[in-house]
Amino acid sequence: MTDNAQAYEAGDAQPSEDVSPDHGWAGIIFAAVLLCTGLVFLVQSLSIKSQAGLWPRGLAIGVVVLSAVQVVVALRERRVLGAPPAPPKQPAVPGLLGTGAARRAFTALWLLVYCIAAQIVGFGPAMLVMMPLYMWLMNYRRPVMILLVTAGSAVFMTYLFDAVANVPVWVGGL
Repeated sequence: MTDNAQAYEAGDAQPSEDVSPDHGWAGIIFAAVLLCTGLVFLVQSLSIKSQAGLWPRGLAIGVVVLSAVQVVVALRERRVLGAPPAPPKQPAVPGLLGTGAARRAFTALWLLVYCIAAQIVGFGPAMLVMMPLYMWLMNYRRPVMILLVTAGSAVFMTYLFDAVANVPVWVGGL
């Protein structure tokens, strides 16, 4: 047991929320498929000559960069560490939803509710409410970081949409 896990068990510390890349074959293959999909979308977005192509192009670049980093890091970790150990039967951080399929199903439903909320109240207000709630429900318990991530996302989206693409973010209904 690591020092951090022992401290958590004793109630002296919060568990580490660092996410280690999945260096199992499933994670590597998923990241590689995502990389290929991002490249296809990037090539397709280059054919859009107006400002409407800015968001898909930025999203595709983000997907390509992040999935490429995931593939490289996972392959390097697999080479250095070998195959990952079998997952523990109990989640490392007990949470409302546990792990696995329940979290994925909840995330899919949450995104559906978010899309409906964005249609009703607007993208910006929906993001300011749904993002911190989701982080809290996913057992991320650092309020300052939740507020910083939410505020940073709001500022970035406002700049990207309002200033660059001339699309208002803070109006009701999309």
